[in-house]
Amino acid sequence: MNRLKISAGILLLLGILCVTGLFTLQRQCGKFAAQTEIIMESVKAGDMEAAEKECGELLVLWEEFHDRTGIFIDGERLDPIRELLAGLPALIEAEHPEVMSHLEALRTLAEDLFLEELPDLWHIL
Repeated sequence: MNRLKISAGILLLLGILCVTGLFTLQRQCGKFAAQTEIIMESVKAGDMEAAEKECGELLVLWEEFHDRTGIFIDGERLDPIRELLAGLPALIEAEHPEVMSHLEALRTLAEDLFLEELPDLWHIL
């Protein structure tokens, strides 16, 4: 009987961890994507000084994003985001025409991290 209780407790704990991980991942990806949107709006408005400031905040947010999402997903899936993020300040400073495409790619990659982790009923069965 004790083994059954322990096994049920372990299964319950794993279920809670999975649900908590999804909510944490959703919140982190949403914050990262929202900050990217703020930078995109600044670039669209032609305010590169504000875009540089917001990019600095995105770099600070990256540390939290990396640490928290890295608990629940493989770190290799964060590498493309890191690579795009590394060149972003220089692109904004130079007012390069590819800034918007890099920002769009960052936003999409962050949102896709969460979407890929959502369980599909078909895969569960």
